[in-house]
Amino acid sequence: LERLGAGEYFINLAFSLLGHYRGGPAKVAVVSSGMFGMISGSSIANVVTTGTFTIPLMKRVGFRPEVAGAVESSASTHGQLMPPVMGAAAFIMAEMLGIPYLEIAKAAFIPALISYIGLFSVVHLEAVKTGIQGIPRQELPRFWPTFLGGIHHLLSVAVLIYFLLVELASPQRAAYYATVVALLTHLVRRLWGAHRDAEEPGFDPIRYGRGAWVALKGATAAFAAAARNIVGIAAACACAGIIIGVTTLTGLGLRMTELILTLAFGNFHLTLVMTMVASIILGMGIPTTATYIMMATLTAPAIREVNPLVPILAAHLFVFYFGIVADDTPPVAVAAYAAAGLAGGDPFRTGLQAFKFELRTFLLPFMFVYSPQMLLINTTPLEVVWLTITASIGIYAFSACIQRQFVIQTTWLEGLLLLASALLLIKPGLYTDLTGFGALVFTYWLQHRRRRRLSAAPAPVPSSVPRGE
Repeated sequence: LERLGAGEYFINLAFSLLGHYRGGPAKVAVVSSGMFGMISGSSIANVVTTGTFTIPLMKRVGFRPEVAGAVESSASTHGQLMPPVMGAAAFIMAEMLGIPYLEIAKAAFIPALISYIGLFSVVHLEAVKTGIQGIPRQELPRFWPTFLGGIHHLLSVAVLIYFLLVELASPQRAAYYATVVALLTHLVRRLWGAHRDAEEPGFDPIRYGRGAWVALKGATAAFAAAARNIVGIAAACACAGIIIGVTTLTGLGLRMTELILTLAFGNFHLTLVMTMVASIILGMGIPTTATYIMMATLTAPAIREVNPLVPILAAHLFVFYFGIVADDTPPVAVAAYAAAGLAGGDPFRTGLQAFKFELRTFLLPFMFVYSPQMLLINTTPLEVVWLTITASIGIYAFSACIQRQFVIQTTWLEGLLLLASALLLIKPGLYTDLTGFGALVFTYWLQHRRRRRLSAAPAPVPSSVPRGE
């Protein structure tokens, strides 16, 4: 899909929908990177593919280079958390845990969705704070022609999801059928293009042969790119396999678990924090698949050791999330540094800005460990809907606290109220949800009243000095 033009299609589709809104190119980066991340296995590849289009436009409408790079880096990194592919880690997770792939994809969807809602909120508040507008509509592609012009790219994704969800096929078989459909639709599209562009009616074997040749070259480039990507992933997994073998044979994995528990004094909450730190450090600069293999072996067992009631899927997704966040965490923020190269900004400042944008993601793994219902474990549809709504509002409040912007720029007291509201809404429970929502409404009232007072205040009149004095 990447080589056959799906990346450009997703970007144009996002521009047609969101480009004219406030801070439009940044919102386009969030949506297009999320869509492309579903089929991409690397955050750096995601940055390079989508950032080439989105970063220059973000800078054009007024975003600083470091902010533009950080937005693209954060959005691209989180593409690895979005089902169905999840950087290929979901397939390995299914093998290691003995859980059907479908269950893992369903469990990971809601946290990934909330994560993108949070990033969308951060981008919107950044645009509001800096007064950045969107791109004029006349400069953007129209939605329906754009959507219909590349709808064939969605067909192979639909086939992949169909075989995984309906036929309950293995991931390998589903990927095979999706690849065949992608190649066939590409061939049909090229042949149809040759027929449409013909100057004279009738069958022309040379013209159709050229169309088939172009399709074949595209397929060959796709296979070559896939082979190159597989080599890198295979090498990383091989190295990770060596590390796993060493840790298993020498007992280093048990020592790592003991070390985490010792530093946390056996406390469950501190164990989660120590596991988070260890996962970020171990995940720096490592591809997605290898990151998960290492996290599952070295850090995930500590969570289950101190609290066996935590579902094993929640523990593994916990370490996987923080291993992925390492791509935006200085000093080894590989995705942020790649985005800084495209944006022409300072790499370290871009990494710090991306880390600031990622702070909201640090809450998500704690949310689904404390509340496994978010992963669709032992829950009801109504409870899932309620958790999703309250968690999304909480993430928005936390984003407003980080950005120091809600209705208007916040004071320190309003920032504390937003932080308290976010933590209360994120923690599951009816009383905490109601209290958090009340704190958020009170903060909105304070801001709205202050904004009215500021708008009603008379503008300062410049003093004039009489001539001769």
